[in-house]
Amino acid sequence: MKIILMVVGGVVAVIGGATLLGILWLTLEVRGRMAKRSEGEKVREVADWFGTTGLDEETERELPRYLRREFGESLFDEGALKAE
Repeated sequence: MKIILMVVGGVVAVIGGATLLGILWLTLEVRGRMAKRSEGEKVREVADWFGTTGLDEETERELPRYLRREFGESLFDEGALKAE
């Protein structure tokens, strides 16, 4: 009985450790993506079509950022959507 409890305890400890490592990794990943997104929000993109859609400038500039958020992209990702 004592051996079974030790084995079960060891398995639970391994699962708990793996879970904690997974949570830590996800936390770091999310923070990194949020930092990249925050930096991308500060960039003022230039595009020929700005001012030609009939929308106000703020809405036109938000459109590429909105689409990148929907696609899960950052301005700095290779192949990401750009306003140009």
